[in-house]
Order: sequence, then structure tokens, then C-alpha cells
Amino acid sequence: MTKKELAAKVAAACNGTEAHGTPAAVVEEVITATLGVIKDVVYCGGEVTLRGFGTFGHKNRKAKTARNISTGEPVHVPARKVVSFKPAADFNVAQD
Repeated sequence: MTKKELAAKVAAACNGTEAHGTPAAVVEEVITATLGVIKDVVYCGGEVTLRGFGTFGHKNRKAKTARNISTGEPVHVPARKVVSFKPAADFNVAQD
């Protein structure tokens, strides 16, 4: 699902509430701003928790030695920070 499709679904869902007629373009701006704030907070080392959804944060990966699959020679992989997402306990995805 793209951001535009998400905005259209959220706008359609809002039309049944007190926010009648929320345009998809406005919803898309709100989604873009929200994702931008989450990205900025995580980039600065913080974390964002959305109750019932999950927590965005970062983890530190240690340096390690890997192997080049073509030549088999060892390659040093430096330590780095990676973005992480931990889903909330009640965030269930139904299994088919």
C-alpha cells in the first residue's frame, strides 16, 4: 500500500465520524508530517511509542567479520545503528 492509498483509506474512514468530508490530500499531509517527526526522533536517538501499534527506535549492531560469498575471504563489517520496530502486544496479524 502506498502513502496515497493509505491516505485515501484513512479519509474514507474519517468520513463516517465527526470529521465529515476530510480530503485525502489533507490526510496525506498529516501522514507525511507524522512520519517525518517519527524519523527525526529516531534519528536523534529517541523512540516513539504508539499505544496499540508499536515502538519505533534504534538498535546498535556490533562490528563483525563476514565472508565475501564470491571469494570466501573475510570482510570486516563495522558497527552501526539500525532502525527497529517492536509491535505492541495487541498488534495481531491474523494467520490464514
